[in-house]
Amino acid sequence: MSSGQRLSSSGTPSSAMSAQDLRARRLAALSERGGAPINPSTPTITPQVRNEEQISTEELPVSFLSEFLTLLFDTGSTTDADRRRWFTQPIHTRFSKDVEEIGKEPKSPEKHHMWGLVQTYGGPCGVIAAIQADIIQDLELYDDAEKIVTPEESKRALCRAIATILARCAVAPPVDTANARASKNGISVEIILPIDNEITMENFLSSKLKVVSIPFDNVKRPRSTIGSVIQNLSKATEEFLMEGTSMKHFGSPIGVILFLLCLLKTRGVANIKSGKDL
Repeated sequence: MSSGQRLSSSGTPSSAMSAQDLRARRLAALSERGGAPINPSTPTITPQVRNEEQISTEELPVSFLSEFLTLLFDTGSTTDADRRRWFTQPIHTRFSKDVEEIGKEPKSPEKHHMWGLVQTYGGPCGVIAAIQADIIQDLELYDDAEKIVTPEESKRALCRAIATILARCAVAPPVDTANARASKNGISVEIILPIDNEITMENFLSSKLKVVSIPFDNVKRPRSTIGSVIQNLSKATEEFLMEGTSMKHFGSPIGVILFLLCLLKTRGVANIKSGKDL
């Protein structure tokens, strides 16, 4: 076997697995969200006991930003106009967009669909759609799309959607189980926030960004189901987003970029690369 091949949990080189098999493994991992016991073949998660005082902050290195751009854009086919669409896409609902535009709460809080995310340009539609799907599930809008939602409910649902997606990224086993993130160092969601006042496509690589690490904390059981770990970590991340000014940054023009940086940092570059279909 060549050094470039990876072994699956069954001993089969992952390079021999089809794209359909890879997707099936991911879905199986995410199905644990509901709290089902960890499969014996899944790496055991032994959480570290931590508290809010142990949330750490560090500056994001330029090398990470450079690798992020390499993973996100194909230098051979992506144009400056394509890239600019990603650097000018906020993550905000119609509620927050109205507040931003007129400087006050919407005149008609009875408006329908104010929980909907606003997409400015074509390009990052897949990112917006994934977050929107979690918002719809959280607010139970699949039964009543005309349901009236308050600004506070809308903000909470958006924070929860972002937090849940990041928690799944932190916990779900990678396709290459040999590189599972479950380790003695614990599991955490990594939130990327700007230190500079304004970040653009032109100054991105010279921008100052910080990493806020939100650790998994479970003092009750040394061994947990994947579902309970996701729930615990998602809740801690949601509260962090609700209480601070983080959502202001996600609602800025670089909102989608910040979210994807969080995904990459939380999941890990190696896990992202090993999970690609192509």
